[in-house]
Amino acid sequence: MLVEIANAIPKPFALLGQVLGDQKNRRFVYFDCTASRPAKEHKTNGDAIEPATDILSLVIKPMEIGGKNVVKGTMELSETNATAYNAFFTAVTIPAAA
Repeated sequence: MLVEIANAIPKPFALLGQVLGDQKNRRFVYFDCTASRPAKEHKTNGDAIEPATDILSLVIKPMEIGGKNVVKGTMELSETNATAYNAFFTAVTIPAAA
């Protein structure tokens, strides 16, 4: 059971992803995200099957890295970063400087 606490304060998180079909197989991270509770759109089943959707409000704030405000990092596989690329979804990598 997932229990939602009514007065809980949202905690920031990093959002990592990879776009299916990207020719360069780039992976991305948004460093400082906060989301609100999702709003569900409930529907009854009719003749057509349409998925019910969740609407999520997402705020992405800049994060200071090396004296610069950074929002997003992107990585694509190269000869020099295979280890970091393969471990991309294991932990959030914060670059030393932007």
